[in-house]
Amino acid sequence: MFSIRADTGTSRCQALVIPGNPGAAAYYTPFMQRLFEAFGGGIDIYSLSQLGHDQYGLNTGRVFNLREQIQHKVAFLKERMLLPGRPPIVILGHSIGSYIAMHAAHQIEQELHANTSDSLSELPGIVQILAIFPFLTVDPSCPRQRFLRAAASWASLIGHAAQLVGRLPVSLQRWVIQSYAQNLDQHALEATLGLFQRHTATNAFYLAQHEFNDLAAPADWWLLEYYGRRVAVLCAPSDMWFPEHQQEEMLLKVPKIQVHRMKDQRHDFCVSEKLSAMLAGDCASIMTAASKAQGADW
Repeated sequence: MFSIRADTGTSRCQALVIPGNPGAAAYYTPFMQRLFEAFGGGIDIYSLSQLGHDQYGLNTGRVFNLREQIQHKVAFLKERMLLPGRPPIVILGHSIGSYIAMHAAHQIEQELHANTSDSLSELPGIVQILAIFPFLTVDPSCPRQRFLRAAASWASLIGHAAQLVGRLPVSLQRWVIQSYAQNLDQHALEATLGLFQRHTATNAFYLAQHEFNDLAAPADWWLLEYYGRRVAVLCAPSDMWFPEHQQEEMLLKVPKIQVHRMKDQRHDFCVSEKLSAMLAGDCASIMTAASKAQGADW
């Protein structure tokens, strides 16, 4: 978990960034820093890695499916953010992190509604969810998705292969990464080095396996309708994880959905400091507009 705490004395808002897959929080540190600066240092920002997806996780040999990743975020929200007297909460989910964010928040709200305790009025609300370049349902027509789905079934074998690469000198590991991904900035390169461990690589592909299985069903458009104006969907051009035909289906199913099309972005914005900075500014503007619309000051 990475965090940046408000330096103005009192935080106006709490923001939780939920990564995609691979789900190492380290990919999002430039984005977090620029979002923090956009609010003048007046908010608390957290980014929580997916379980087992970075070198800081517990190397117990366990693997975690999509449902367990959702419960992990539910637990974090309850233990660290949904506390009496704390400011409102905004959740920013990227890719599969968008799916996790919406389901985690929905579960929490259903549990709170079933609880009649008077102390609930002191808890902060989840005032906005930003679904950043989301992965909401499988696209069977996408060749790369079909390839990755097949590869994900070999999660354990891929984990062993990653472990072998991780035993090479770091200079060779960097060469391997840059041979396949030349657009990584330094922070992303360092985060990717952390994937060359058996448990991190296995967990990344194990989660992918469950993503493809669980999201083979139609998208949960009802969940977007449930959130209404509290959810904003950000779309990147030529995004294989949320292609235009799925965007159009979303608009048909949820016509009042708040959509923002980011023309100069790409799905893997988090590996680029420049794109992270641009997106942080856009997210800050969306959050500020939502705050004003709600008559709040966060």
